This record gives sequence, structure tokens and C-alpha cells, in this order.
Amino acid sequence: MSTFQRRAIGVIISCVCVSICLTAIVSSVAYGFVETRHLLIAVVVSTLVSIPATLYVTLQERRLGDALRELKSAHQTLEAMHAEIKVKAETDPMTGLFNREQFMKELAQRRRSTDRGTLLIIDADNFKMINDTFGHLAGDDALMAISEMIHTSVREDDVVGRIGGEEFGVILHHAGAENAPEIAERIRVAVERICYEPRRGWRHALTVSIGSAEFDNHSDTSELLRTADMNLYDAKRSGRNRVVLAEAGKAPLAPDVLVPNTLYPAAVTSA
Repeated sequence: MSTFQRRAIGVIISCVCVSICLTAIVSSVAYGFVETRHLLIAVVVSTLVSIPATLYVTLQERRLGDALRELKSAHQTLEAMHAEIKVKAETDPMTGLFNREQFMKELAQRRRSTDRGTLLIIDADNFKMINDTFGHLAGDDALMAISEMIHTSVREDDVVGRIGGEEFGVILHHAGAENAPEIAERIRVAVERICYEPRRGWRHALTVSIGSAEFDNHSDTSELLRTADMNLYDAKRSGRNRVVLAEAGKAPLAPDVLVPNTLYPAAVTSA
């Protein structure tokens, strides 16, 4: 017997019992005794009334339960869609990093809420050569490889975003002159060591140039970006594949002998 049936029978029996009790009381008060026919009438009437009433109430309750379950399911679906839309609105579809708009929001928030930090602007060197030589699909592969190296080279609290075609940004949380250079150099070396083969049997060296700028909660965002960009351009002019820090006169961290972006067979040159 189902729960629905047990509940319906229980309600009907309760109604019949209440009706019998009330009929007995009224008959005793009115006539001084209880007539059997009055009790039979009470049983029949209460049964005839309670059965359809119970069925109706139970059916409505079941419909309400179904409606609540559908509403809960719809709410969960909307929450999932909202989360998906939020992710799509905040991330770069190719690399999975923050897109430019979200990265700038994160930069403004970190700048206001921290006493110090460092912004890195990272640009892939000679990237147009890859697209022109091997095509844009190969270029996309290179960008994804570079983005992965950047993401795995920073710390858990740092923020990474793709802020341009082949340009990335990193917000180093609570990082200054004592540890920002080490992290920036770690990124440069990690990208330099990528084993990238845009075409079978051929390897192409991937390198990045990095400019940085330190900030605190009094820094101006526009000035911060301008400083990092200027240091990035200095890294490019100095020969690429190097880091130029925010401090004036700081020597580049890259080695004197730079890795050129030239093509060479994978079988001839080691990784």
C-alpha cells in the first residue's frame, strides 16, 4: 500500500470517528439516548464527504510538491547557467585565463586592498612570425603553451590574465623588489624551455619579454600600466627574452646570449 493510500484511509477513518462521536453527543443531549440509525447516517455521510475531499486535498498536495520540485530544478539550472555565463564573461575562451576586462577589475581591486604588489606585462616575442610561417592554429597552440607556463610559474594568490592578442598580465600579490624579480625570471625561463613544434620535425623557440611595475594602495592604475609598458618596451629594445624591472637603472635578468627565434630541425638540436 502506498503512502498516498495509507494517508487517505487514515483521513477517512478519522472523519468517520469524529462524525460518530459528534452524532452520539448530539443525540444524547437532544433525545436522552443514541439511536443506531443516527450513527449509520453519520457513518455514511462522513464517508461520502471525506473520500472526495481527501482525494482532492491529497491531489493538490501532490501537485504542489511536483511544482516545488520543478521550481527547485529550474532554480538549480538558472544558477548553473549564471555561473557558466559569469565564467564566460570573465575568462579568455582560448587560454582559460582572465580576459582583459576582468584582469583590469582584479588589478584595481588588488591595488586598493593591498599595501604592495607588482604588475608584470608579458609579451610573446616575434609572435607574428609564427602566425605568418605556420598559420594561426599553430599560433594558438603557442599562446596556450605560453599561458600554461605563466600560470604554473606564479603563486596561488597571484592573478594571471590575457590582456591582448599575445600579451599577458600578472598581478603578484604582496610581491616587491625582493621576490618579484625571481618570479618574473621563472616565467621567462619556463617559456624559453617550452618544446614547441609547430610542424612535425621542426622546433621553434618561444620567448617572452617582461616589464614590471610595483604598486601600493595609493598607486594610479593608468600610471602603473604605463610604467609596466615602458619597461616591456625596454625589454624589447634590449633584445627580447628578458625582464626589465620597475626600478630605474636595473640591469636585465636575461643572459647576454639571447635565444633567437629561428627555425631548426628537432633531430639536430636538443630540447
